[in-house]
Amino acid sequence: LMPITLIITVYKDYEALERVLDSVCKQSMIPKQIILAHDAIDRTIHQTISQFSSLLNITHIDQEDTGFNKNRILNKAILLSQADKLIFIDGDCITHKHFIKNYCHDNFCVFKD
Repeated sequence: LMPITLIITVYKDYEALERVLDSVCKQSMIPKQIILAHDAIDRTIHQTISQFSSLLNITHIDQEDTGFNKNRILNKAILLSQADKLIFIDGDCITHKHFIKNYCHDNFCVFKD
């Protein structure tokens, strides 16, 4: 199987993010890399990240909150990815335990050039 990067967009809902990352920890196939694409600069997120950093390979990127700029932070996340397959979810999407495995086996992943 090819390495997978899971890109999670986040906007200040760290309680939801904690649940999402917990669901990622319970995956039957753990992504090689998780990029938190944070559409704000807020140090509070680091408390949530630290809870999962020993279990998941998390890269965090952020940008100044100047309005809805989700696509800009997603583009930055794509450039930082170290994998051949990219999966995108929002920071309030709790995943089924076979989400990553099923998603990639069904060939719905986006491939980087």
